[in-house]
Formats: sequence, structure tokens, C-alpha cells
Amino acid sequence: TTGTTTAGDSGEVRTTTGLANAGAGGGYFVTVGSGNREEGGPIEMTSGNTTSTDGKSGGHISVTTGYRAKTSSGDINIRTDNAGEEGVSGLINVTTGIATEGNAGQIIISTGPSTLGRGGDIYATSGDTSVGDGADIIVTAGLTTASSSTGG
Repeated sequence: TTGTTTAGDSGEVRTTTGLANAGAGGGYFVTVGSGNREEGGPIEMTSGNTTSTDGKSGGHISVTTGYRAKTSSGDINIRTDNAGEEGVSGLINVTTGIATEGNAGQIIISTGPSTLGRGGDIYATSGDTSVGDGADIIVTAGLTTASSSTGG
């Protein structure tokens, strides 16, 4: 925790692992406890708000993998764990906030270009089942209530 300030920036908290000259870089792991009667502990990240009226934005969260000079960059994997015998596996929710006067935020899913190879593919796959109907993929464009505009 850093202190509170009434004039100027508050402090930063940084944790790092050391550089390895002849081996692998150090890992950074965050693990929270499991529960045997209640939910497991959460991990939450929230960036800072601002009350600025001069066009400043709230804080951002950035997750970037490392690169390797000659081969592949690292992966980012986001997944929920398997469900118990009678439960459902968790939800992954990607959403932007509500805007009152400006435009709502965008969600952009894209792959990078390649100079000498193929550009990346995008896959959308819904779940299989052995009982009942297979899962759907539903894409819905935005509607408008303005008579002079067209929906997405």
C-alpha cells in the first residue's frame, strides 16, 4: 500500500524478478486459497479512477507476454476450470462500460500480420455435448432507437 496524497501523485508498487544471464527468467506467481465450504478466494485487479475534468482517462490494465529474439513470443491463456459433477464451468465475460455522452468502448479481436509467413487465424468454437443440442455461436449487432440512424 502506498500513502494518500492531497497534492501530487501517489506512490507505485512494483515487484520484479531478476535478470538471468545464463538461464530462464524468474517466474511470478500469485495464488489464493481454496475453500472447503465456501468459495475459493478471488484475484481482482482494478486500475485507478480519476475525477479530472480535463479529458484525462482512468488507469489502464495491460498484460503483455515476453518475446524471444529468434522464435515465438509467449502465450496468454484465459480459461475457467472444469465444473464439478453437478455444476457449470465458469463464465468468461469481456465487456466495456456504459457511456452517458460519449461512445461506449470497443472490443477488438485481431491477429497480427506476418512479413514472410501467414497472418494469424481467428477461431470461434462452441462446446460439444453427448446429450442434447450442441452449443450455438451467436453474434448480434447493436440496435438504435434513432429514426435517422441504422443499426449495426
